[in-house]
Amino acid sequence: MRESPPESVSSQETWPLGDTLVPKKTVVKQKTEPDSHGANRVAPWKEWKKKLQLDELERLIVRLKQAETDMFQLKANEAKREAERLRSIVLTKMDEPEEEYASNYLRLEQRSSVFVKRVLVALI
Repeated sequence: MRESPPESVSSQETWPLGDTLVPKKTVVKQKTEPDSHGANRVAPWKEWKKKLQLDELERLIVRLKQAETDMFQLKANEAKREAERLRSIVLTKMDEPEEEYASNYLRLEQRSSVFVKRVLVALI
């Protein structure tokens, strides 16, 4: 990338970039009207227009912030649902060994009671 040459009168207006000229930032001055005391001030209709533009900008910012809030709320709700889903999976996995243990214990108890019953019948 080329560096700009030292500022000169012509480079203050534009800076050549390849075959095209890129204009530099220009300052736009508002027209002013003298008031009753002779001081220049911005025309009332321009002030009113500027106020309307600022109001519209503020409304857009509020809408943007609301949309952002809604988006983050949706993400939070989605994260809660995912956490609950994972929690239920973990609880199910934790309950499986207990159920398996209980089932094996009951099966062994049943075998044990059958064995004891056979021994008692054989003794009688």
